[in-house]
Amino acid sequence: MIYILTKDFEILGTIPTYQTLIWNRKYYEVGIYELHVSPDFFPFLNQGKYLYKNDSDELGIINNPHYERSDTGEYLIYAKGYFAERLLYNRVVEKTHQISGNIEDAMFGLVDKYCINPADSNRVIPHLCLGEKAGFIETVDSQVTGENISDILYSLGAAYDITHSIRYDFLTNDLNFRVWKGKDRRETQNENGWAIFSDSFNNVQEESYDRDDSEYKNFAYVAWQQEGKNRIVIEVDQTNGKERREVYVDARDISFQDDDGNEIPESAIREQMRQRGVERLAECQELESMTVGAFSTSNLVYKKDFDLGDICPYLNQRLGISMDARITEIVETYENGKNDLQITFGNGQIEKIEKVIRRVVK
Repeated sequence: MIYILTKDFEILGTIPTYQTLIWNRKYYEVGIYELHVSPDFFPFLNQGKYLYKNDSDELGIINNPHYERSDTGEYLIYAKGYFAERLLYNRVVEKTHQISGNIEDAMFGLVDKYCINPADSNRVIPHLCLGEKAGFIETVDSQVTGENISDILYSLGAAYDITHSIRYDFLTNDLNFRVWKGKDRRETQNENGWAIFSDSFNNVQEESYDRDDSEYKNFAYVAWQQEGKNRIVIEVDQTNGKERREVYVDARDISFQDDDGNEIPESAIREQMRQRGVERLAECQELESMTVGAFSTSNLVYKKDFDLGDICPYLNQRLGISMDARITEIVETYENGKNDLQITFGNGQIEKIEKVIRRVVK
């Protein structure tokens, strides 16, 4: 069952049956969806703000309702949009903001300051609240100016394999912000159940493998302030024995003053420069991904034995591929009474919301 909700989460209508629903969950970016229905449901899609399916706490925003009727009487009716995390894309850091200390506290602090309890009440995102913390211990030291909250959070998290989400509570209408990380499902640990995907175990199909190191960088020169010989330059080395690939990072936008106008010590500036280098290198990783279709009758049960964000072994003996990779994307497809699951391991290519499938109704 799919509920169409107003901006205040009032139920505008329900969609008990539909042609196709593609629910595209992502770890390092905002998820997207696409829903195809009969013409009878278009008024709901056109007037509604949110889309909620009752077997998940993920919420879709109705960004693009579409109605089309051809000269032969065929209809193409769909709604597509982003998941609720996209709401954070609509708030920006208008002045220099210092981010330091525990990374989870910093991420919670950004959302609280700019989206929940801002100085300007017009910036409040209704129903958004802070959820429970997971207890991450990683630290961060950085500055941000002019970026939106969503991009900042994904950039901060990517450097530490952490992400965030907004979960919808249907009973209370709360949008709960949280920071989280997938589970380790490898054989080298005993805390979580193992989840091994392999052609030998008959739990994968429709395999597609890609690797691209053309934009890979592992060594950053980060430069700040003065020109010429007086310019401060630090190095961030993540080569770890691999071939050295350098990138230059211009960090002149890092302010020498904090939010209150006090001068920042050079040691703190250098730490912020190091953080900038870490984040830049996180954007220049070697791309390696394996996308597979998962058998619904396999030995692994979705959301019980594995889920988005989990690190799982993938083995393909015929191709000689062995990788321990995070599940960074899961596409759930519901069509004609069948459920299909497509899983991406590793850092694959970004899929844009503009992609539209064609499902017509006569």
